[in-house]
Amino acid sequence: MFLAVTLPACGGAADPGQPRASSPANAAIEAFGPRGDTEWPFAFRWKAAGAPPGAVYRVTVLDPVERPLVEQDTRETSLQAPHDLEILLPRTRRFLWRVAIVDGNGEVVARTPLTDFTVKWTRAP
Repeated sequence: MFLAVTLPACGGAADPGQPRASSPANAAIEAFGPRGDTEWPFAFRWKAAGAPPGAVYRVTVLDPVERPLVEQDTRETSLQAPHDLEILLPRTRRFLWRVAIVDGNGEVVARTPLTDFTVKWTRAP
C-alpha cells in the first residue's frame, strides 16, 4: 500500500534515489530519529547543511525488504509521522526510513543511509 507519494519526473536510466555527480559538494544530511524502539506518535528528525535554493527534504519509509511504503516532502527539518502511517506499522515489524535533500529540479543531492525503527504502542489499537 502506497500513501502520499510524490516522485519527480526523471529522464535517463539513472537511479532517482542516488545523488547525482553534479550534486553540490557542501550538501549534507544526517538522520537523528526515529531509531530502534520508538513510541507512537513520533516525528522524523534530521539535520541538513548546504541545501540548494528551492530544495525540499523527502522522507521515505520502507518495509524490511526496502519497498517504499510512504514518501512525503517538507521544507522543515522534521516531519510528524503521518497518521495514515499508523495503519501500516504492525507492532512486531521493523521498518526503515531515510531522508534526502531534493533540489528544485527534483534531483537528489544528498541522502542519509537507511535507519531502522520499530513502533512500540503506548495505547490499545
